Amino acid sequence: MKKKKILNFNNINENLNISIYNIYYINSINTYKHYLNYINNIYNYNNLIKLIKYISKKTKSKILNIYKLNYNFEINKKLKIINIIKNILLSYLDNNNISIYTYIENYYPKIKIYTIRTDINIYSYGYISSLDYINNIILFFKSDLININYFINGFTKDIKGRKYFINKKINSIKNYIKKKIKIKYDILELNIHQENFFNIKMIIKKINIEKYIFKNLIKNKHNIKKKKKNKIIKLLLKEMYEIYYCKNT
Repeated sequence: MKKKKILNFNNINENLNISIYNIYYINSINTYKHYLNYINNIYNYNNLIKLIKYISKKTKSKILNIYKLNYNFEINKKLKIINIIKNILLSYLDNNNISIYTYIENYYPKIKIYTIRTDINIYSYGYISSLDYINNIILFFKSDLININYFINGFTKDIKGRKYFINKKINSIKNYIKKKIKIKYDILELNIHQENFFNIKMIIKKINIEKYIFKNLIKNKHNIKKKKKNKIIKLLLKEMYEIYYCKNT
């Protein structure tokens, strides 16, 4: 088997973890069925593979292999856990490994707000930084909430034995996000520079209620009564801020 050469390789590994949250109002089992159809159309393997191919093209990386994994899941009735995993996509590029996990929530009549979470994990080595992927991913999912962790492992040495624990100057993940994206979000930041760990959380500033309601719920979404509209917005904001701050209210 022919060995592959990697240009500018070192022993420093970059890890980028992006959790994407999209939130919807569901008031019946019928609406939930429309919700599942929507998920199957948007979060299917073909669309996620398109994202990987787009990233590959932008970063001039060659796709070596893609694996699609399906899971049969059982709901934990004892604990009444409603989260389920929909699909897993693993891809191997010549200088990055990418995994995409999609989580949805099973229907439960007392719950009106449902969250889709997509985790994108990028393990990067070589000369292309995983930070180059951030804007493409955010624009692809058009998310309500985003949690981004970036950290660096390992070190490399020069010929004098001097260790290098980081291969680029970085003060904040925000510096890698385009201005047109940042203005749409409130951003909370946590950095531990001495550990080469960087984190930001992003929450959408403006809620357009039509985005969160499926067509079959109300015939004309423009004619939602103000009281009903305010109730839905309150539920949506409660869900968002609980996720944002990792705390039930």
